Amino acid sequence: MGLQHPIGVVMQMSAAMVEILKFVRLETAFDPESIQVLASALDEAWSRIEQSGSQFARPAYSRVMREVIAKRIIEIAQQGVKDQRVLVDDAMRFLAANYKDCWQTSSLDDAAESHGVICYPPR
Repeated sequence: MGLQHPIGVVMQMSAAMVEILKFVRLETAFDPESIQVLASALDEAWSRIEQSGSQFARPAYSRVMREVIAKRIIEIAQQGVKDQRVLVDDAMRFLAANYKDCWQTSSLDDAAESHGVICYPPR
């Protein structure tokens, strides 16, 4: 069953809501409240990355990295997780586990837990 939204709801969606919906599989249905949680989780995770000074926030990486984060948040939500904090923390741990810190000395696991820096893999 695909997602269908009345035009008024679509017009009122934030940019993050529209962005997160691009990655939801058609056979997956989320109610409007769940979509808001997903969008807020994406915004919060991205804010952490921007505040950290991570290279992921650079224009060259930002579109792809926001997509990685959005897809991870959706994947976890499809498993039944509905808590925004859990979704954000999982997305940060996912990045820490899959992308190597290339210019900070702190460990990525610590960075994910403390909302620290996560960088693009080294060259």
